[in-house]
Amino acid sequence: MAVPIEYRSTDGSAPVVTGVAGSLIALLDAILVNGYGAKAAAGWTKPYTGTNLAAFKNGGNGHYLRIDDTATQMGRCTLYESMTAVSTGLYPTPTTAVFSGGLYMRKSITADATARPWICWASAKHFLLIIKSSITTLVASAGDSQLMVGELSNTQCGPRYDKLNTFIIGGASSSTSAVTEDFNTRCPVSAINIAVSGHYLLFTHTGITPSQAFYKNSLQFLGPNVQTSGFATGGATYPEPVSGALLVDQIYANEVDDPATRGIVPGIWAIAHVYSAFTSFDTFSGTGTLAGKTFTLVHGGLTSAFAVETSGGW
Repeated sequence: MAVPIEYRSTDGSAPVVTGVAGSLIALLDAILVNGYGAKAAAGWTKPYTGTNLAAFKNGGNGHYLRIDDTATQMGRCTLYESMTAVSTGLYPTPTTAVFSGGLYMRKSITADATARPWICWASAKHFLLIIKSSITTLVASAGDSQLMVGELSNTQCGPRYDKLNTFIIGGASSSTSAVTEDFNTRCPVSAINIAVSGHYLLFTHTGITPSQAFYKNSLQFLGPNVQTSGFATGGATYPEPVSGALLVDQIYANEVDDPATRGIVPGIWAIAHVYSAFTSFDTFSGTGTLAGKTFTLVHGGLTSAFAVETSGGW
């Protein structure tokens, strides 16, 4: 698994994302395809383009992410198995019946050229992009907008269907206001067998049905309250009183209704503790079985936190 490159809006020569049309594509161009300043590109390509439209192809399974950036404030995001033009492809995920036009990625709460801070971790197979759409400084706050696209690792379906394990996690709300989109409900751990809005796999484990909704859990933290990962209240004491450690665990993707465990969501880890015990963008190193791994803590909004693995896992 690859070590991700970390990109920040505070980097030298970093691209600027704003509420104007086209700025989300310009940001992804710089991160995924072209690089900027001292930062190399993550290793994606952009085979198809249109006016404020782009199809990005990852360097793993070769699946596509279509971005419609024609509107102000909000971009639209759709996963495809294959494409032959910027608006033509097989198996759009989510389907148009569920989200006509794709999932949402809020660039800014204002339809103007105000620069919004952002941070991204990316490799040739995956990326996680967070835009702080309501503020102008890269700090923990409400108003996050998050988009994650990649391939599940440690897949459970066998080699034949590994190529179907591409996923997308994006916004389900069209609101352009500064709503809180916590990773508590978006990217770490959610209640068992309950669909989480904006979470889709390209196909079911059978390879027959496209656009499969999924939820996430962490085996270590399952219990009466499974909505873990940086609790607002009710999380474990930090440090954990027996070991004196910070408890993290990998996050598993599970099909809704089956439920079939499809694999591990790469690069992000659930945290068992109250989110307020941490400062966003603090770093820490693993011990024991996680020795050699490094992590960055991230507040996903007002009431959640998670850890990004910066030493690999992507």
